[in-house]
Amino acid sequence: VDFEGTAIVNSTNQACLTGTGVDGAVTAAGGPELAAARRGLPIVKGGSIRCPVGEARSTPAFGSLKCRHIVHAVGPNYSTLLRLDTGDSQLRTAYHNAMEAAMLFPEGPAESIAFSLISG
Repeated sequence: VDFEGTAIVNSTNQACLTGTGVDGAVTAAGGPELAAARRGLPIVKGGSIRCPVGEARSTPAFGSLKCRHIVHAVGPNYSTLLRLDTGDSQLRTAYHNAMEAAMLFPEGPAESIAFSLISG
């Protein structure tokens, strides 16, 4: 969470709300404004899915974060998969979509990006 640059790619859950590990640290550093921005992402599936597996969403960074944006990406949960090749494909797609999101910021493409591991 100390990264100084354009964006941090944060591994999150499909609800795109706070989790544990890096996700929890990013959310804590971003404070209530980041939590509100995450809650403000539109629900696209079911009752709570804001970001399906393999996809990414971005929000501004807030609080004590030293970057300008957070890209929230959802990778597969390998412990619940029936086929590893499905997870591998979803993971590749999540990284690809995170990079795509980082190219679409209002001020232009990201100049620097820090990635956390996307899958669990």
